[in-house]
Amino acid sequence: MRKFFNILLLFLPIWGLQAGNIQAFLSYCTFQSPQDGPFLESYLSIYSKSLVFTKNSNGKFQGTVAITMIFKQGEAVKDFKKYELKSPEVEDTAKRDFSFIDQQRFLLPNGDYTFEFSIKDINSKKPESSSIENLKLLYPADKVSISGIQLVGSYSTSKTPTILSKSGLDLVPYVFDYYPPNENKLSFYTELYHTDITIGAGNKFLISFAINSNETGKSLPEYARTKKEVAKPVNNFLQEIDISKLPSGNYNLIVEARNQQNEVIASNSLFFQRSNPSVQFNINDLQELVVENSFVGKITNKDTLKEYIKCLNPISSEIDKLFIDNQLPQMDVQLMQQYFLNFWIKRNGSNPEQSWLAYREQVLIVNAAYKTPNKKGYDTDRGRIYLRYGPPNTITDQPFEASGSGMFIGDEQSSGNYRRDDYGFVPYQIWHYYQLSKSQRDIKFVFADPHLSQNEYALIHSNLEGEINNPNWQAELHRQIGILDKDELAPNGHYGGKSGNLFLNPR
Repeated sequence: MRKFFNILLLFLPIWGLQAGNIQAFLSYCTFQSPQDGPFLESYLSIYSKSLVFTKNSNGKFQGTVAITMIFKQGEAVKDFKKYELKSPEVEDTAKRDFSFIDQQRFLLPNGDYTFEFSIKDINSKKPESSSIENLKLLYPADKVSISGIQLVGSYSTSKTPTILSKSGLDLVPYVFDYYPPNENKLSFYTELYHTDITIGAGNKFLISFAINSNETGKSLPEYARTKKEVAKPVNNFLQEIDISKLPSGNYNLIVEARNQQNEVIASNSLFFQRSNPSVQFNINDLQELVVENSFVGKITNKDTLKEYIKCLNPISSEIDKLFIDNQLPQMDVQLMQQYFLNFWIKRNGSNPEQSWLAYREQVLIVNAAYKTPNKKGYDTDRGRIYLRYGPPNTITDQPFEASGSGMFIGDEQSSGNYRRDDYGFVPYQIWHYYQLSKSQRDIKFVFADPHLSQNEYALIHSNLEGEINNPNWQAELHRQIGILDKDELAPNGHYGGKSGNLFLNPR
């Protein structure tokens, strides 16, 4: 799990966020210790320039944040830490364009937890930012299991064990799930437990590492690695992948262990984003593609081809989107045919037409259901999510919800200027997916229509990595009819209504 904390949580590079509130990025990873049992490591990066620095007793300037991390099962607190974290000192507040990292460990037995996190700038009057995340620790004693995948910024051999140490190495965490153009190596660490029990101590098994496209699910062969290992209580792996030629896009890092029968006995995955504008779509790859005897050869109308290519946006990679945006206006019919055929061959080499027809049927559905006066259905947020992830298992539709909190404004006795505030929520929907993949369960999307427009619902929050994540999403739903506005109510959380409960318990 990786999150930004800056009121609106977006999976973007930290330097792309707005100033004003704390700019922080939190991630965590779980492991199993043979001596102490399961534990969770948290990794927090804070951008110093987003903090208020004050002069300390040394005559230097320093920022301070209050951190609270609580792990609950129901209402029972199983572990927590509440502490103040200080930034490095600086002589001049103009010289604070850097980030600093904090790492913590929590011993947590196997089970389901609610992880509550809050952060507050001690020297600022701005309210704290907070978030709640559900997590599960499951490391059985008699079965093979794999730890979380920790992204690593740098590593060295341990001289004196510290909180950074694991398996004789000091691992400095790479807290983000975003790799900018200047980062050309992806390093990660993971552990495999109890292969000796399942496979037999001393026997060999295979461990594989791969990168696949988040859009297509296809593995990229040039980034796949496989190695033989000997079964033992704990196998640890520190790997490094050259991503200098990996195009911009959304990806999954996949780790799998296979037995001697080539059966997957343990697996885990980690989402990450790559920005690499130097790698462009190679138009020369299309030149030799023959379309005459394919299903695309029958599509000769330029406007039809253009529309078909546009509707691919929800399932396109970043490099495809960039190519379409830049090249589509000047593409001739043949090049459009070649591009369109190539797109579907990459997804289904044996029967690209079948995949296209199945997708086109879904496009017709979203165009009918989610179109607006100015957009095709596939260009809307709901249409994009539907086409990318399929129809949701449930949709909670709230076209209008009144709060009715009964709050009073002002001092009734002294001013007489009071009345019950009358406010409600903008129309919203919560889409719930039971499972998108092995590692993506209980996924939710919140769409809102803040302008009460004609069927135009915007995505304002999701718990799926790679999508907008906004802990303050309920404030986005709030619409004031009386004299308070959502900004006045948001710091105290007086939203009322059912939205929070509906998100936790979709219907």
